[in-house]
Amino acid sequence: MEGLPDLKLEQAFELTDATAERSCAGSTIQLSTETVAEYLRSNVALLKNMVARGYGDARTILRRVAKMETWLANPTLMAADSDAEYAETIEVDLDQITEPIVAAPNDPDNIKLMSACAGDPIHEVFIGSCMTNIGHYRAAAKVLEGAGPVKVRLWICPPTRMDEQQLREEGMYGSFCCCGCQN
Repeated sequence: MEGLPDLKLEQAFELTDATAERSCAGSTIQLSTETVAEYLRSNVALLKNMVARGYGDARTILRRVAKMETWLANPTLMAADSDAEYAETIEVDLDQITEPIVAAPNDPDNIKLMSACAGDPIHEVFIGSCMTNIGHYRAAAKVLEGAGPVKVRLWICPPTRMDEQQLREEGMYGSFCCCGCQN
């Protein structure tokens, strides 16, 4: 995929990971070197913090840190060959996407424009999967803040225990619990 070089790496992951749900054998997205470097710097800090807290095998983690720091010292990214031939090219004019697109139930291909489903009854909400990141939960907590109990069953399931712990430390679970959320 091309055209969104400054997309955050977590967002790029969501797009490439979602292609597997559409029977794609593999997918890449062209990002800027700075976008990837920013993500790796964050991961280096996280991994060093994990070592300091005694998490896992320090030698293994620090070897990974060293590889990341080596790349950061001279960052280069792979790119498609300029003369590569593709079986098919699908072009999406991003300027034509003028509102959010939402996933409807039971099929990853069942998508609708937000305006097309506004007002539809909602019976149950699940926020979670391996494709989510901590930012999704922070955004959900902000939306729910002060809302009081919601009228539907609401589930949250952060993808990692570290994310869950961080959300608890930040007080996000307070917003979720006030709404009657289950996890």
